[in-house]
Amino acid sequence: MATRRTKLTGAAVGLAGIVGAAATWEWSRRRNLAQLLADPERDILDAPLPGMGRTVVSADGTRLAVWEAGPIDGPVVVFAHGWGMGVRFWIHQLRELSNDHRVIAYDQRGHVASGRAADGDYSTDAFAADLDAVLTTCVPADRRALLVGHSMGAMSIIAWADAQPGPVADRVHGAVLASTGVDQLNSTFFAELGFAKLVADTLGARAFTSRLPLPHGPSPVGHRATAYIAVGKDAPPSAIVLTEQLFLDCPADVRSAIGVTIGRLDLRHALAKLSVPTTVVVGTDDRLTPPVHAQRLVEALPDAELLEFEGAGHQAPLERHHDFTKLVRQRAVQDA
Repeated sequence: MATRRTKLTGAAVGLAGIVGAAATWEWSRRRNLAQLLADPERDILDAPLPGMGRTVVSADGTRLAVWEAGPIDGPVVVFAHGWGMGVRFWIHQLRELSNDHRVIAYDQRGHVASGRAADGDYSTDAFAADLDAVLTTCVPADRRALLVGHSMGAMSIIAWADAQPGPVADRVHGAVLASTGVDQLNSTFFAELGFAKLVADTLGARAFTSRLPLPHGPSPVGHRATAYIAVGKDAPPSAIVLTEQLFLDCPADVRSAIGVTIGRLDLRHALAKLSVPTTVVVGTDDRLTPPVHAQRLVEALPDAELLEFEGAGHQAPLERHHDFTKLVRQRAVQDA
């Protein structure tokens, strides 16, 4: 039977643990804030986007929020963001290219300002139809665009190419696919951590389809998890914070529905349809879609080259935005 002294000692230890955890939490929060305040790019978190917004209606009636900027007669670039992100993911590219390029970016269905899927459809067919609606509405019939996709956005481009009744080259002249893959995505992350295939498959399926609500705001724990999973070790603090903010804003049911799609994804058959010159970009430290996926893409695409960003993580276009924007600028005028 425990004595009063033992009970008091146990309570004191427990209280000390709580106080210590709280102190650590507060220290982490202040450190993260100090790092962010020292980041010269921190204004990307709330600065106005260039250009103007409009609404495009997809084939099933889903309303898509689209942002357009730049001269109408400039080279056309269409951006498609990844799972849990939004138009602001491309803020560096929109800012730097909109002076002399026509830049078009949209929130994927269920994300940020776009409406939820009209019939609950978050399949790759639906994402392909959304991209088609944006191209049809926003790009003049006599112009060809460069398609730029990150992660799920790149998957949308591949699915769109597969759905085209005619040659893809009639509508676009090239593509940039960043941090993406077309199959075996649900287990890659856990396999990279050293789990056996069966365990990795199980953990991957559960993680991708989780409907658990996320915290209502940024936290030291969330910040560290984002830094570990999504970016490389030298990522700017603003890139980490923006990634965390956007993902927290994605509704749990939307996140889960898309997770099911990604977990079951197999677009290998579609790669042959993306016949235009394509640059595949990957960060060498990408944990979510490791370089092996990029290498498979380059081997299977009809006309592709590989570009690796040393030390970058999954958010390579955000982490190394100067290099990524330079690539997009070069590709936008190539064969346009």
